[in-house]
Amino acid sequence: MTAVLIAPTMLWMHGTTGFTDECAPSALGVEGALFNIVFSGHGFVVAAPDYLGMNGFGAPAEALHPYIVAEPTAVASLDAVRALYRFSAEEANRLTSQPSADLVMWGVSEGGFAALWADRYGEAYLPGHRINGVVAAVPATDPTHLAKLGVTTYGDTSLAMAASLATQNLWYGEPAPLSDALNDDAPGYPATSLLTELGASCSPDVPEQVVSVETLFQPALVDALVNDTSFEPWSCYLSQGALVGSAIPRGSNAPVLIVTSELDDLAQAAPVHDDIAPLCAEGYNIEHIQCAGASHVSGAVDSLPYQLEWLKARANGDEITGSCVAEAPRDCLSL
Repeated sequence: MTAVLIAPTMLWMHGTTGFTDECAPSALGVEGALFNIVFSGHGFVVAAPDYLGMNGFGAPAEALHPYIVAEPTAVASLDAVRALYRFSAEEANRLTSQPSADLVMWGVSEGGFAALWADRYGEAYLPGHRINGVVAAVPATDPTHLAKLGVTTYGDTSLAMAASLATQNLWYGEPAPLSDALNDDAPGYPATSLLTELGASCSPDVPEQVVSVETLFQPALVDALVNDTSFEPWSCYLSQGALVGSAIPRGSNAPVLIVTSELDDLAQAAPVHDDIAPLCAEGYNIEHIQCAGASHVSGAVDSLPYQLEWLKARANGDEITGSCVAEAPRDCLSL
């Protein structure tokens, strides 16, 4: 009888690939499974979910993917781990390896946000399992702060936060018209056209007439974010994604590696850096790396080997004490 290998379990959470079924990694064949294959080759049993609203197979999703929304993103990701354990139990007679009850979590970009929140919900949602380590590369930790940057200077952050507000409003049942937050004037009509575009393409474009904060957002939203005042329900949506001070208790005490990119113009680094000390005051054990001169993508890629080795060490039970300090930029290719 062949001995069964008990292998460490990894929950891998992907970056933004779109908002519909066609954009799900599981719908993209080998390309969508690339990370799973690589990590399996390093000895992990990998659960790699599509996010809610992104069904790569099976029944079509009923709505667009809720983007940068903590609870559905975390719970859908953790459901994949539950499914992995159920599958491995049901197929135990055919499998030569089984997932360990201990797991590590790894996510990049939107997946970094997902990893931090899956960790937050994990101990309650996966009783009997222990989280040994979390890597969040180029994540968002405070959507309100990001949105404030997005309404101050027009760029990738602005567009990402517009998509987040639009899909969050859908997720929460559209208690307010999207035109309360996004401009809907001619000729671009972003409040009207954005959801259609998000549903039509995995690489959605905004109307070419949308070229500034003023042509994308309503003044009332801009004023509220800039002046730190409430503008509901939009302020509530954004606040629910903030880790610092969250009402969701963290049962895990897993160490966390956070990677940021010095020149990130999407998940900008400043809000994450501001959150490190407060999170550590709440009990987090954080190691931070900032990749010098790196963009959103290059920082995550340049530090990828370090992230993997860091997680392997956590899976092996090696302890770590993070500095809990937002570190100065360094060359991540030489880590």
